[in-house]
Amino acid sequence: MPTASARLEHLVNHMRERARAGDEAFAAHLARGDDTLYLTDMAHMARHDALFHAAAICT
Repeated sequence: MPTASARLEHLVNHMRERARAGDEAFAAHLARGDDTLYLTDMAHMARHDALFHAAAICT
């Protein structure tokens, strides 16, 4: 899951940078809590990394 986590981390950083630069759409995403949702997804993937890895190998 390192690729998915890295992409989510990049997305969150990009969203925050754009919001700081005054982009109202990205500010709305942050106000809605989208960044927190993505960070929660990253934590979930980290907690269950072994399970995801085992499932990927079995397929």
